[in-house]
Amino acid sequence: MRTVSVKSAARILDVLELMATLQQGIRVNEIARQLGIPRSSASALVSTLEGRGYIQAAADGYRLAECYRDVGWVGGASATLLRASQPVMNRLVAATGESAFLGVPTSNLSIQYIAKKVSDNPLRYDVGLEFLRPAYCTSIGQVILSSLSDTEFERYLETHDLAAITPRTATDRQAIRKAVELGRKQGYVTIADSNVLGASGVAAPILSGDRVLAGLAVIAPSQRFDPAREQIIQAVVASAREISEALLHRGATPEGVPAQQ
Repeated sequence: MRTVSVKSAARILDVLELMATLQQGIRVNEIARQLGIPRSSASALVSTLEGRGYIQAAADGYRLAECYRDVGWVGGASATLLRASQPVMNRLVAATGESAFLGVPTSNLSIQYIAKKVSDNPLRYDVGLEFLRPAYCTSIGQVILSSLSDTEFERYLETHDLAAITPRTATDRQAIRKAVELGRKQGYVTIADSNVLGASGVAAPILSGDRVLAGLAVIAPSQRFDPAREQIIQAVVASAREISEALLHRGATPEGVPAQQ
C-alpha cells in the first residue's frame, strides 16, 4: 500500500517529534529554523497544537503537554531510532567509560543531538541536547557530510559560514574536504578540540538501508581520549553497526539525511 503524506499533517508531527527530543522549551523562531519552514507556518502549527492541548507555553518557549512528557512520548523516525539506540549506548558507555551521543541532521544540515548517555566519571564530557551544532567541525557532523553526494557537499561548503569555534577548528574548505573524504574511506570520523577545546571524539554512521540516518559518537576529555583512541573507535563503529542492524530487523525505513533545498 502506498503511503500518502499530507503536508500539513506531516508538519504537525514534525513539531511534536522535535519537541519530544528536547528537555526544555523551544520558541517559534527556532521551530521554524530547525524544520526549515516559514515562521508564519510554525506559528500557526504551534497555535493549533496549543489550542488542542498537545503543547503548552512555558517561560522558555513551548513544550509537550505535561501528560505527554510524563510518559516519555516520542514518535516517528526518532522513536524508532531511540528505541534501537538506547540499550546499545548504555553498553557503549560501560565499555569505554566515556559519554555517548546520538545526533541527526536538520534540514539545513546542522546537527541535533537527540539522546545521550553520560559517563559516570567525575571528569567527563557532557552538553545539553537543546542546541544545534555545526556539521563541519563536529564528529557526527562530518559523518553526515561524508554521506552527501559531491554536489550536495560542495553546496554545503558554499552556503555555510565556516567560522573558527576554537583555535583548532579547521575552516579551510580543502582541509574539510580531506577530513570528510577520509571519513568516507574509514567509515568513521575522529575530531580533536575542534568544537570544544579539550574534547575529542569519534563518530560512526547509523544506516537506514543504504542511507545515513544519524551518527553515534563517543566524546571524552582529550587527555583520556588519545590513549584509548583505538579501543573507542572500535567500540563506536561496532555499536553504530549494531544499531543499524536493529533498525533493519525492525523493518524501519526512516528518511535519512535530508536533501538540501
